[in-house]
Amino acid sequence: MTEQKRKPREDDGLSVENYQPLNEEFYAGDPADYFIRRLQGLLILKGKPDALRELMLEGVDAGGVRLQLTAGDGPGAESAKDDAEGRDRFVTADAWLLLHHASETLLRLYLAHTQGAPCPALEIARDRRAGAFKKQIRHRFIVSRRSPEHHAENGEAFYGSPTAEGLSDADDDSRQALLDNVEGLLRLFASTFLDAEAYNAIKHSMAIRTGNSRLNIKVGDRDLGTTEGPHIEYIGIRETPERFVWAHKTIWLDFDLIVARVYTAQRMILALWLVARHRYLGVQLDAIPSLRHPTADELSRSDAITWTSFAKDLIYTTPDLNAPPTADQDGA
Repeated sequence: MTEQKRKPREDDGLSVENYQPLNEEFYAGDPADYFIRRLQGLLILKGKPDALRELMLEGVDAGGVRLQLTAGDGPGAESAKDDAEGRDRFVTADAWLLLHHASETLLRLYLAHTQGAPCPALEIARDRRAGAFKKQIRHRFIVSRRSPEHHAENGEAFYGSPTAEGLSDADDDSRQALLDNVEGLLRLFASTFLDAEAYNAIKHSMAIRTGNSRLNIKVGDRDLGTTEGPHIEYIGIRETPERFVWAHKTIWLDFDLIVARVYTAQRMILALWLVARHRYLGVQLDAIPSLRHPTADELSRSDAITWTSFAKDLIYTTPDLNAPPTADQDGA
């Protein structure tokens, strides 16, 4: 029986002549610009709703389609109240999507540029298995302890040298503090990316709803705090000591904090991109955004939210799967 030959894989015989043209095409893009424009659109929708509503009442034409908001009480009309409620729901959902998108892009670019690859675009294209990528992120940013090697990787990726020595306005101690903050920020964005249950619920239209609510928790006479603001409700999984259960979950979001996180991720992407264009294309290294502030700790604290999440288990009528068998259950 003739042995069937393995079909060549995409990397078999790949010529290094591809690298430079791919690098030139890759770094002609601008992912940082993409994220700042998405953030601008979100902030306009959040901060200038009246001006946007007036624009939509006039109508907007694009691609042969005309979108126009109809005021009044006629068929298809949308009241200002309905418009405001729908806008708030969208802003809450899209802010969370944007934060996760920016976090994932930053992490993928970081890993592709800290492995000495001659063509980072290919490295990103090769990493198509979501499970493997999450495992890599968890190992690098969650499981592993901080180390001088991590600081050196951060310096190379964001400042072009292991010690960020290009920062002429900083001494050794402040540069080390800077690289330590970069590590903290990366770990924060890794935690955000890995906590993807609500993100997936929104992305795949499985979220029950977004809105605004207030949660106050008291035990006896003791007030444990109040959370009030935008929230996302969805169906997720909760692990109990005995089993996994479906739960109706609610998470509360601090919109201002999300904006700060997205903006920080965008600046980190920009810094990494400027260094990479210098390294791979020889482009003059422009001024790199400072990543001294905000700190990861500042981006983790919210004055508006005491309780970030709440879960209520769904009703189960089946017996506890881990309970000892009774006479009826074991057939005795």
